[in-house]
Amino acid sequence: QGILVEVHCQRQDPQIRVTAGISLPTMTIADQLKVASVDEVKAFYDGLSVEQQEKIQMALNTAPGSEAKLEFAHIAREWRMKYAENDLKGGAAELDRIFKEKYLPDIRKINGVVSVQRIVCGGCNDFKLVIKLSKDAWGDWEANKFAPEEAFLEDAKQVAGISNIETQAYTFEALDGSRPESEQEKESAAAGEQIQFLHVAREWRMKYAENKLMGGAVELDKLLRNSYLADIQKIAGLVSVQRTVCGGCNDFKITIKARKDKFGDWEANQFAPEEAFLEAAAKIAGITRVETQTYTFDVL
Repeated sequence: QGILVEVHCQRQDPQIRVTAGISLPTMTIADQLKVASVDEVKAFYDGLSVEQQEKIQMALNTAPGSEAKLEFAHIAREWRMKYAENDLKGGAAELDRIFKEKYLPDIRKINGVVSVQRIVCGGCNDFKLVIKLSKDAWGDWEANKFAPEEAFLEDAKQVAGISNIETQAYTFEALDGSRPESEQEKESAAAGEQIQFLHVAREWRMKYAENKLMGGAVELDKLLRNSYLADIQKIAGLVSVQRTVCGGCNDFKITIKARKDKFGDWEANQFAPEEAFLEAAAKIAGITRVETQTYTFDVL
């Protein structure tokens, strides 16, 4: 027999309704849970998409007394460094050339790879590559020492003016309202004397106090989703809203990416709702080092 299961997480928010098989007549929540076996509920849950499972877990995590923890489905490896020249030239262009010509084709073949994204900031001279994988494929790549990481970073060291070479792993999720990376317009221009780009992003970043993916990270996520994400989704030219959380270094970042031709309009509006979100975030216990940054951000 099919069952109708309602999960209300001990709070007054709208219920999460999931249906399997043939719906039974309307019943109270208690009655519906009585007729559903643990195995039936688990079987239905296992049949949901990763995104649907994540939403249910997020709702359960807000129940009173729970050890709330962020859920995630993807992990990214970031290769970052500084180049010497200002603007989008010099070392940045040479790094882009090396990566596109020598490494990008093989990286796209990594099992579980979702996207390869490039960040370049001509003001602070950041060059970053973000390789995003599904969580279930991450362990295999990690066991392979994130190849071709070592070879690329060694090549990067040979470029004049390159410094501060670092790596980092973190959870990396596209939030509601984001266009899938596979559907985004890709920056595929041949490497030249200057970085070409199609999108610009605004990053809101801060540190939270607790280790792992708990505490302040959960509160920041709830704050964004409940009070600000709907307004962000209305930004003209919006392409994606991505959440970066590192449980080891306590980074929490929101990266809002827009088309290059629309970014100026959002900038003229002072990146609303940036000020309101950052002010509210700063009031959460343990939140420090609240900062912002603008940079080019493209899927390769």
